[in-house]
Order: sequence, then structure tokens, then C-alpha cells
Amino acid sequence: YDEYGKQLEIAYQILQLRKKKHISQAQLAKKIGTKQSNIARMESGQQNFTTDTLQKIAGIFGRELKIEFH
Repeated sequence: YDEYGKQLEIAYQILQLRKKKHISQAQLAKKIGTKQSNIARMESGQQNFTTDTLQKIAGIFGRELKIEFH
């Protein structure tokens, strides 16, 4: 993967998790302490993710964040 491709993959996963739980972008933003516009940029692959943000998102959806080097 190139860097952007991996970012899009993560963005898609966030979008899928959010839709599966029927949570709006605004609701997710409030839960992790950011703005709805930031969630929109994350889901479109136009914003970089910090591990802290990814950990918060994982926690909201009851998932474990796993980062690996291959």
C-alpha cells in the first residue's frame, strides 16, 4: 500500500463502523471531543489520524486498535 491507500482503508473502516452502529458524524465527534467536520474529513481520507484519535474511535465501537509493522 502507498500511504494514501492505507489512509483510505482506515477511513472506510471508520465509516463502516459508524454506519453499523447508526451513529451520526456529529455524535461520533462529540464522543471523541472533536468537530463533525473533522469526522467528515477523516471518513473521506482527507485528514491524518493520530493513534490517540484512533484509540478513542476504537473504544467508542468496542474494538481493539491494532497497529502492526510487517
